Amino acid sequence: MNITVVVLLSIATLVFIALAAVIAAAETAFTRVNRSRADALVAAEAEDHPDDDDTDDRVEALQQFSRRPVTMLASLTFVQVASQLAAAILAFSVGREIAGRPAGYVAVSICLAVLFFAVALSRSRALLAPDTTAVGLVPILKIVAPLGLFTRLFVRLARRSTRPSEPDPDVDEQQVLAIVGQ
Repeated sequence: MNITVVVLLSIATLVFIALAAVIAAAETAFTRVNRSRADALVAAEAEDHPDDDDTDDRVEALQQFSRRPVTMLASLTFVQVASQLAAAILAFSVGREIAGRPAGYVAVSICLAVLFFAVALSRSRALLAPDTTAVGLVPILKIVAPLGLFTRLFVRLARRSTRPSEPDPDVDEQQVLAIVGQ
C-alpha cells in the first residue's frame, strides 16, 4: 500500500473519531434536554422573538425530536458505535500497513485512547451546556433521524422488555420544584 493510501486512511480514522465525539455530545445533550425542557426552550424562544421571523427553527426541531426520545437515542447510539468501530478498523489497517500486525494492535490501542478522550471531552462539554449543545447539534439530529426506520426494531424490543404497569407521569420542572417545596 502506498503512502497516499495510508495518509487517507489516517485522515478517515480521525474523521470517524471526530464524528464519534460529536455524536456523543449530541446524545448527552439530547438526554439532558427532556421533553419539558424542550417545551420551555420553545416558549422562551417565542417570548424572546414575538414575531415568527426571528425564531430559531432548531429549537422547534429539538422539541419535535424530544417527542420520540427512545428512537432518536437508538439512532445516535447506532451511529456512535459504527463510528467507533470504523475508526478502530481503519487504525488497525494503518498500523498493519506501516509495520505489520503488532503495529495494527498498537494503532487500535492508540485509537481507543484517543476515542476515550474525545468522547469524554465532548460529553463533558455537553453536560456543562446541554441546551446550547442540543440546539447547536440539531442538524446532526436531522441527519441521524432517518435511521429511526432501522432502529425501530430495537425500540420495540426495549418497550416490550420494560412494560411498566402504570405509565410514568410527565412531570415538568415546575411541578418537580413544587413537590420539593422550593
